[in-house]
Amino acid sequence: MFTSKLLFALVASALVLFFLPSAPAQAADCYKIATTAGTGGTGEIAQIARHVFEAAGLCVEMIRLPPKRIEAMAELRQVDGWVQAISAADIPRGMILVPHDLGHLEGTLYWASDVPEPTGSRAVIGVVLGQTWAQGEVSRRRSKLYEVRDNKQLLSMAVEQRIQGFLVPAITYRHFLAKFPELRGYRSRFVSDLPIRLALNAGLESVAQRLDIAAEQTMTGDYPAQVWGKYLQELPPEVH
Repeated sequence: MFTSKLLFALVASALVLFFLPSAPAQAADCYKIATTAGTGGTGEIAQIARHVFEAAGLCVEMIRLPPKRIEAMAELRQVDGWVQAISAADIPRGMILVPHDLGHLEGTLYWASDVPEPTGSRAVIGVVLGQTWAQGEVSRRRSKLYEVRDNKQLLSMAVEQRIQGFLVPAITYRHFLAKFPELRGYRSRFVSDLPIRLALNAGLESVAQRLDIAAEQTMTGDYPAQVWGKYLQELPPEVH
């Protein structure tokens, strides 16, 4: 049987443990953040996002996935967030935006210099699958949409003249010119600003606040320019 002194000690210990501040549940977690595969600059966007997480003192695992799979995994909470050059309308349901963006890309239409700018029902314009900004531009021009799996396939179709134009971020076009020199001299028109956004699952508001502070500090320094400068100078091994 418990003595009164032992019982008092047990109760006192329990009360101390109860009122001790507990460590945040997220402290030991490594957040899984998805970025869209095949859209150009994916590795660089992931690199900048990883830098922001590290600056915020947070662990992160970056994974590349097709857009539709990201949406499905986000709804099932199988990823903690998504980073990509996308509009707010593209953010999956149940996710919150980190207020400070991680840069901007220029959504641009390209077409051969010896033909008119593609528009109207006879024009076929190629886009990478899941790029809603590009889909919207094709619709606005009342042209035919042709979706492909990645940039390499898209630019190959342009070289083969199977499409009258294509929509990609300007930095993606410049990056791939070394692989597709036939596209040099193409005409272009800016069509959309593409902010690079980081979205997290609802419930991670405190994490979003920490990342927002880190993002603001990161984007005011030289780090992003260094990352994109290297992207323009070198083709990744897989496209050689």
